[in-house]
Amino acid sequence: MGLRWALAGMGLVSSGLTSAGDVAASDRPGDPEPVVRVAGQRACAHCSVEELADRIHARPRRGHPRQDLRWWANRDEVGPTWGPARYALIVKFRDANRVRVDADGQLVARGDALTRRLRAFQAEHDLLVRAYITLAEERVDALRRRAMRRSLRTQPDLAGTVRIELDPPDKANLVHVGERLQALDAVEYAYIARENLPPPQPSEAAMSRGDLPPTTDSFVMQQGYLGPDPGIDAEFAWSMGLDGSGIAWRDNEYSWRLDHEEFNEVAIAVEEGQSLADLYRDHGTAVIGVIAAPHNGYGVSGIAPSATLTVYPEITVADGSRRCEAVLSSMADSRPGDVVLIEQQDESGAPSEIELCIYDAVKMGVDAGVVVVGTAGNGAQNLDSPTYASYMERGDNGAIINGSGTPDTQHNARETSTYGERVNLHGWGSVVVSTGYGYLTTVGGDERQSYTDRFGGTSAAGPMVAGAAILLQQFAVESLGGPFTSQKVRQTLSDTGIPQGSGPPVGPFPDVRAAIQSLQEPEGVPPAVVIVSPDTDVETAEVPYLTVVEVTATDESKVEHVELSINGEAVGEPDVEEPYVFEVELGVGEWVITASAEDLHGNVGTSEGRVIVVGASDDDDGADDDTFTGADSVTGEDDDGQDETGGDDDDDDDPDDDDDDDD
Repeated sequence: MGLRWALAGMGLVSSGLTSAGDVAASDRPGDPEPVVRVAGQRACAHCSVEELADRIHARPRRGHPRQDLRWWANRDEVGPTWGPARYALIVKFRDANRVRVDADGQLVARGDALTRRLRAFQAEHDLLVRAYITLAEERVDALRRRAMRRSLRTQPDLAGTVRIELDPPDKANLVHVGERLQALDAVEYAYIARENLPPPQPSEAAMSRGDLPPTTDSFVMQQGYLGPDPGIDAEFAWSMGLDGSGIAWRDNEYSWRLDHEEFNEVAIAVEEGQSLADLYRDHGTAVIGVIAAPHNGYGVSGIAPSATLTVYPEITVADGSRRCEAVLSSMADSRPGDVVLIEQQDESGAPSEIELCIYDAVKMGVDAGVVVVGTAGNGAQNLDSPTYASYMERGDNGAIINGSGTPDTQHNARETSTYGERVNLHGWGSVVVSTGYGYLTTVGGDERQSYTDRFGGTSAAGPMVAGAAILLQQFAVESLGGPFTSQKVRQTLSDTGIPQGSGPPVGPFPDVRAAIQSLQEPEGVPPAVVIVSPDTDVETAEVPYLTVVEVTATDESKVEHVELSINGEAVGEPDVEEPYVFEVELGVGEWVITASAEDLHGNVGTSEGRVIVVGASDDDDGADDDTFTGADSVTGEDDDGQDETGGDDDDDDDPDDDDDDDD
């Protein structure tokens, strides 16, 4: 009997894999030759996101559980606001219902009956509703496709998230309406968001600005974070010619002073269609100065000055507050290997990804190959405490969360830094020299020539970690054949970092030299290879038998590729990028499947085998076993028992049961 298998696709970039057009077309029963396809490439270019999910066998998405709205309403708040505090109810509808807001501010869903019920609810409570994500839907869907091809996971429909304003706008009213909305099966979750949040502010007091001569001195000798311990040793990377060239990065926060003298010869782009508001410009200026300041002989020098920078404002003149949308936009514009920095915290001084929309946007970006660095916040929050149990239970979305520490060789945790197991790395949290503020000097009284020596908190630590990630990424692209994933960057910087000193956990401090050298030194240990799905041997009466084989391969250096062997013979093209997932179709017989992985240094590791017996009698044990174990639930049930593939149990709310035509 013939064997047909396909490499399940990730939308690989510059992989050199055979394209769908080059693959043999033969698929005749009994054909002795295998047919090899990249599943992501065989998907149609113009099919819907749902059709793509079916074609590549993407694992169903488990929706987030319903939220405790009283928890969201009663959170402690830190930091000032710009203007009176404003709150809104954020509601995400289930993906299958495809809820949108029309030009008249009315809810519209897939299915007329559900649309009527949602509009009746909207009228009953006099809700002012607008789309929470206003990006062009084609951009968001393109990101969903990229993420789905690479991860083989169905991606959330964030365009089905709305913002609801109430009168009165107090938290008690928001809780009441939110709880009623969450009682509808068409709603995945609701939460309360404060919309005029400040960035993570440095904790040092401002200094008086002096009237100094017009010539700007060099402050590079005061930038101790550029050299070896207690710095990240960017200087070692520079000695290798690594300065960020060929790597793009994006900064998410309020605003920037892009006419600063350090940037007047640097091509910094602003998110297309957005105009900057005059809020917290010094904060953004200091952040990008740590990475992007050119090596021009005056002022400061950045960690990766040749990397390409685009800025994404979370509040603009035209659109007002748009925090999640800005994050999602930066992910949509990123290619695999690009670095996104999120310089935000929530109202309690915890990571901004506490907000579910941001968490999902980040996860989608990571699934699409983007490296994401986010600040932990300056609220001294313990993310391992029961207060944050629901956040931790969501799991790891792949972002690199950074805390802050002391600017010395002790690398102790800073008392203001949020901390916990989820915090991966830390940077200096005080006395950081950069552009903006004027605490160090303002040359000639001109704010475009302002410099600080007191930038701090997780805000200052963020660009140190992101800068290290950019340098490491450039090394991976130029020396290892392709960019690292966010998880691989995080693992490498964590494994080779300088251990944290005292205090609650904020992770190690990046050591760029050690990270690069760990990838250069020959390794004698082969990769550890495990077939995780199917996780047991299988007997089945189904002929032909189609299953998904998922493999993990870990190594101290870089895994070059993973391939499958069936009955001792390597089959088809290898998979060169995580996740390593294959489709295998088997005829009658007994098949032993093994996986092997080769690392950067030529070491090869091999997994234990999985035996699959096809054509077994229905009376045999395990004949009806379902081996598609890559998904937690093939029915799509989420954590609160709701089915993500449908709407309400009530026939009037279920678009799949609706006799009316879909809108």
